[in-house]
Amino acid sequence: MTVNQAILAVQGKPVGMLNRFSSTYAESLLLPDETVLAAAEANIRTSRGHYPGIVVITDQHVMAVCGLPGIRRSIILRRNELEQCAENSTLLQYRASFFTRTAAFSMTVSPDVGEAFSAYVAQINGEELEDIQLDTGNSILNPKLLHNLKRNKLRREREK
Repeated sequence: MTVNQAILAVQGKPVGMLNRFSSTYAESLLLPDETVLAAAEANIRTSRGHYPGIVVITDQHVMAVCGLPGIRRSIILRRNELEQCAENSTLLQYRASFFTRTAAFSMTVSPDVGEAFSAYVAQINGEELEDIQLDTGNSILNPKLLHNLKRNKLRREREK
């Protein structure tokens, strides 16, 4: 699967016009035997600043890539070196943060894209999304917010 196909699968729409540069740059950073699992257009925040780009999860790496002319940057974290993958979701945004000993970045996307992307972050954390049974009932809250609250509660119980 290419980065463009992964973005289409996660977001439900093709890559935007400005992020085509980032998509092409991310594709050039992939190893020959590397398989793309998921990708999303996101606002990326690092210790040195923030910029628009693409976050790509492969079978070997997690990458934050910006390929815009003049802002060409990439952070590539090996999956086996990840110490923590944290998620946070509100009604307005979904945030995922990836940490190793030497580098870190976080991504921010809409809750709809975050719901699809969180399945891959849960896979990195060793969780199974199928384990979570959610009954929204007649709640006025966003079902995706309730789903993420339930996931966080299950994660805290496992840590204890």
